[in-house]
Amino acid sequence: MTLSFQPNADLSCADGLQSVTLRQPGGGSPVFLAAALRRQTAWKEAETSGGRVVAGDVDWHLPVAALATQPALGALLQDAGGANYRVLRVELATLGTRWVCHCRSLEITGELDRLITLERATWTKDASGVATAAWNVTRNSIAARIQPQTESVNVEQDRRLARASHRVYLAESVAIDQHDRVICGADIYVVLKIEQAERIDALPCLLVEQVSGALGFASVSGAEETP
Repeated sequence: MTLSFQPNADLSCADGLQSVTLRQPGGGSPVFLAAALRRQTAWKEAETSGGRVVAGDVDWHLPVAALATQPALGALLQDAGGANYRVLRVELATLGTRWVCHCRSLEITGELDRLITLERATWTKDASGVATAAWNVTRNSIAARIQPQTESVNVEQDRRLARASHRVYLAESVAIDQHDRVICGADIYVVLKIEQAERIDALPCLLVEQVSGALGFASVSGAEETP
């Protein structure tokens, strides 16, 4: 009789076990696991981006005996190569001896030379009472995908201003507020809205606007954060 290999039942006999580090959401000490099994990763496009923003769905099998608590939704698994996997769903298998973590790896491919810098404004008033901004770098060298959205041309105070909105997909979660701007090379983008900040199955995204023909960038009213 031929028996097929079932990883849920035969993990102790499996080849290709890997070491991983588990980081639970909310902080705490990371947990090192010496023997975890990763199944095949299924890749797909995560956002409409010409294949630049991709998601890899994969199951990780973790021994219950090596963990004090169940892996939480949103926990982060990092393999020995430094790849990160976010836990989206957890099941208890093999008579309660193994956690099966359904995970997603989110990556930006192809245009990894698009490294952005985040700057934050500190607003003061000059002697005439005019608000001016001093910009300070809060983060740099963040891998991102800048996706064009809409373009328009308006006339304001006898000047033609070209406005272009974009979505900026970030390869990692960062602390951002409505007083930030995005720098990519010589291009400057004002942050209008923060999207997908609370989602564990998608990359954080910024809705930004680039203005050409203006002398500077003022604070954008009505900026908001949305989950």
